Amino acid sequence: RDEKVEEVSALPSLPPPVAMLQISTGNNADTVRVGRGGTLPTQHSKVEAVNDMGIRLDGTEIRPNGSTEAVAGATVTRTGSADGDYQLVQHEVLCSLKNSYEVLEFLGRGTFGQVVKCWKRGTNEVVAVKILKNHPSYARQGQIEVEILARLSSENADEHNVVRALECFQHRSHTCLVFEMLEQNLYDFLKQNKFSPLPLKIIRPILQQVAKALKKLKCLGLIHADLKPENIMLVDPSRQPYRVKVIDFGSASHVSKAVCSTYLQSRYYRAPEIILGLPFCEAIDMWSLGCVIAELFLGWPLYPGALEYDQIRYISQTQGLPAEQLLNKGTKTCRFFSKESNSPYASWRLKTTEEHEKETGLKSKEARKYIFSCLDDIAHVNLVLSPDNSDMQAEKADRREFVSLLKSMLLIDAGDRTVPSSVLNHPFLTMTHLLDYPHSNHVQSSFRIMDMCHSRPTNAVFDAINQNTIHFSRPPVAPTASSGLPLGYSNIPVHTQVRYCSSVNVCY
Repeated sequence: RDEKVEEVSALPSLPPPVAMLQISTGNNADTVRVGRGGTLPTQHSKVEAVNDMGIRLDGTEIRPNGSTEAVAGATVTRTGSADGDYQLVQHEVLCSLKNSYEVLEFLGRGTFGQVVKCWKRGTNEVVAVKILKNHPSYARQGQIEVEILARLSSENADEHNVVRALECFQHRSHTCLVFEMLEQNLYDFLKQNKFSPLPLKIIRPILQQVAKALKKLKCLGLIHADLKPENIMLVDPSRQPYRVKVIDFGSASHVSKAVCSTYLQSRYYRAPEIILGLPFCEAIDMWSLGCVIAELFLGWPLYPGALEYDQIRYISQTQGLPAEQLLNKGTKTCRFFSKESNSPYASWRLKTTEEHEKETGLKSKEARKYIFSCLDDIAHVNLVLSPDNSDMQAEKADRREFVSLLKSMLLIDAGDRTVPSSVLNHPFLTMTHLLDYPHSNHVQSSFRIMDMCHSRPTNAVFDAINQNTIHFSRPPVAPTASSGLPLGYSNIPVHTQVRYCSSVNVCY
């Protein structure tokens, strides 16, 4: 949906295989969307297994590129692609020192590699394997990804809502990262439901879980740098409704090593400091998350810029121009803004679309579904009148808190932007503002949905709620029109208890 340029330089060879890593996969920032069930070259007899040292199981060596091998009387010639992508064959077997993975289907391609669905031989497990490019220009970022996964490997992935990485190994000079399989990313979920806006009661647990992931990353001094709907996965909608995990650390970096000139983040979710060329930190992830929850609420991206100019134009038209001191410091400010004179007292102004097109040859486009004069206007979108006055009042109160939180996440100055711990304590997530409407169907279903995303209730709030006669021990209630859940989401059951998957979880 948008475009990202990665500036990476070659580094020495990648580190040796790391056992039990944690995270990453999926399409990197600007990938061509590929639906499930992609095709691969087929061979009727399976390609022989090759271990991670490039040695056939019969002991003969295989050359990494342009190699030829005999398979059941046929000859399969391998040639690496020009950009370093591994050339896959369906039913090929990728072997680590401990496991063998049979390639089942192609899942997607990203900036730094591709992802395939694999069967872990000898088990009933299906996993996602991310195969990194071996092109020298991607070596440095590939090494950073592996290092970050290794750092996360000691953490509890389920507790912090990040995808579990299971193993890392080398296959024909390509680094392979093995992950749990997850069910569906949020973009595909929206697409499947014809981009219908999500109710706040569903957005709330998603936001809480991703904010918890960002809190952990912040504690570790890490920046995800590519948070977007495609990189937030539903774990298992049928058994764990609204349970999500963050995936794809292919663009991640340490805060201490963040490079100001690097283009990061997919454009729709790109923070102002990245667009303007300012120093940045993990606050760019908070901006991205704000854009994500706005998109879930609207059913359409808040700022769908086709160009960086359009991106900062949309932001400025809704939220006002960035502060003068930010524009003065930005290394890329002059691409989008101009001053009427060279006087130090002259103010910046956004270039007109005509000026920008004349300078760059790039034509500006209007891609917004909603054009807001301020973020407060979001609260009035798609507000459906309810015959139940209690429901209507609760919905309006919920929207006010949602917009309040959204505004704090989308502050243009990163220094003023909210942080994950504050998000988790915001009334929109604690739901204290809903205590005034204990008999509202909206409120009851909101607490029920949040309850199933926890192993146990949060003491203070849930004690208060129970005193207001809302009980969580009642049987699950199927979504209906009166409960406020759109019919498009009625296939996801509402449970009162969290059920964690055993060994077979998923993500790509």
